[in-house]
Amino acid sequence: ALFGILIIAWTVPALAQDSAAEKLQSLESTLTEIEHELAADPDLPQERYGEILRTISLLVVDARALRSAEQQQTQPLRGQLSQLGAPPAEGAPPEDPDIAATRARLSEEISKSQARVTRAELAISRAQAIQDQIGLREQEMTQRKLAIQGPSPLFLET
Repeated sequence: ALFGILIIAWTVPALAQDSAAEKLQSLESTLTEIEHELAADPDLPQERYGEILRTISLLVVDARALRSAEQQQTQPLRGQLSQLGAPPAEGAPPEDPDIAATRARLSEEISKSQARVTRAELAISRAQAIQDQIGLREQEMTQRKLAIQGPSPLFLET
């Protein structure tokens, strides 16, 4: 129980201070820890599942915010790259080295940003899979509780 609280207390403030890549690394590490915990113990207490779900909810919010920020930051870069036009065709005179360098830099920045968007989307998918897994486990626990046969209310023992 304390572990889950520590994860929440540690992860949320740290995410506000780090770069996008560091935030993603933190999200992925937390998800991996949770996945390992779930794999190691199929019958965690109900309270622990609640803690994990709260942590996952915060991670999804962070991943979606990161994805959105990356997508917004990429738009001006795409516009600048579009303004440069297509690179010269093969056999055509080479383009100015400064323009070629700018094109390469913009393309690289867009590529890196797109990779972060993809990683954020993967983190969201992993978090949703954990939520689904916990939901199934909670259903199984409820079904086991309901399947326990108790005394019949028709035969009261006095």
